[in-house]
Amino acid sequence: MKRDIDLVRGILLAIEDNENVNGRGWISLNIPGRSREEISYHVRLMYEAGLIDAVDLSTLDKYEWQPKELTWQGRDFLNTARDEGLWEQSKKEIERIGGFSFEVLKGILTTLATRNANT
Repeated sequence: MKRDIDLVRGILLAIEDNENVNGRGWISLNIPGRSREEISYHVRLMYEAGLIDAVDLSTLDKYEWQPKELTWQGRDFLNTARDEGLWEQSKKEIERIGGFSFEVLKGILTTLATRNANT
């Protein structure tokens, strides 16, 4: 399965918007057009990247990761990725350079936000 940065952003926004986030339990996400496996895979990647706190509920029969809450780093990333226009600009820049990491993407978003604030 490939990493989907739009799904990462969608998961971050869904966690932030969920009123049941309290850090004590996990939340179940339903993102239209996305499978449970796809969401679980990205939740695990985001956990490994330090963007969210999550729990592995996988069993022998199913693969399941569920988010608990955003981390400080996840909130910082979401703050730069929130604006739809900046998000689209950053994706074009990522395509131009041919790849990304979360740090590179966050740097591009920050640069674009700073540039837009100064114009």
